[in-house]
Amino acid sequence: MRRRPLNFIASVVTPIIMLALVNPFVFIIPFNSGERTSYSITVLLAFTVYMTVVSDRMPASSDPICQLSFYLLLMLAISVLIVIINIFQIRTYEKEDSKESIPQWLRSVVLFLRKNYRPRQVGPTDQNKVSYDSEQIVDLEKQNTLHLDPVGADDQMLETSLEGNKTASAQQEAITWYTVAKATDKLYFTAFLVITVVSSLGYFLSVTT
Repeated sequence: MRRRPLNFIASVVTPIIMLALVNPFVFIIPFNSGERTSYSITVLLAFTVYMTVVSDRMPASSDPICQLSFYLLLMLAISVLIVIINIFQIRTYEKEDSKESIPQWLRSVVLFLRKNYRPRQVGPTDQNKVSYDSEQIVDLEKQNTLHLDPVGADDQMLETSLEGNKTASAQQEAITWYTVAKATDKLYFTAFLVITVVSSLGYFLSVTT
């Protein structure tokens, strides 16, 4: 007699995978809404309920252990980790009004995340051509200035260096605990979403094949 797991997949496996996929979205919920902790705890309790349902359906002395039990245990561990991280994120948001200084390593991490996660603006083709031509003209003017006036070129390079230092220091001062929490929220969301999608896809393929 051939086994038909369609009912089990539709009633148990698919809801668990869908629940796992919505788990990382807690880091997108605005902090001011006050629903982040309740959201993460609700998902954690839902996984606990599903683990109880699955354990009731499975034999007590099943050997080897069902793959769904391992998957549920992994998702439960991720949910616990998300709840803990979410609590620390709320504490980070609350530090906005405090005078506690931000560590230098944390500032470096936020600057790195800003540089790599900043969305790129793509304009029309004509605007790109105009900007490209203007950049070429500026480069040619700089080269002519370097050849014609070495002293002025040194002053210009010094001024450019000072402006770069001012920009870097302004970025350092602009980093607050709120921006730290926003940047780390994006990092946690991306990391947990990738882990959840990869593990869920691997488990679903192992069940259906």
